[in-house]
Amino acid sequence: MKRNGSIQDPGDLALAILGRRTVAEGNLRTIREELRVTQAEIAAACGVAQSTEAGWELGRSAPSGRRAVRLGRVLTDLREMRADG
Repeated sequence: MKRNGSIQDPGDLALAILGRRTVAEGNLRTIREELRVTQAEIAAACGVAQSTEAGWELGRSAPSGRRAVRLGRVLTDLREMRADG
């Protein structure tokens, strides 16, 4: 990702789309609960406040740029860990 926030790496772009789509479709809470993690844990992994993550779940806001990439990466990593575990 470039410093100005534009996403250049195709892998990062895919993760950003996943993060944004999860929030836009209203699925973040369901997925988080399926993965058995708290809002605070998702927030910490994404580098945001718990209230920010709560806003994503409620549809008040959506992650963009680096935060969307981080959310996509966190969800992907948690799913993989759960599948392996």
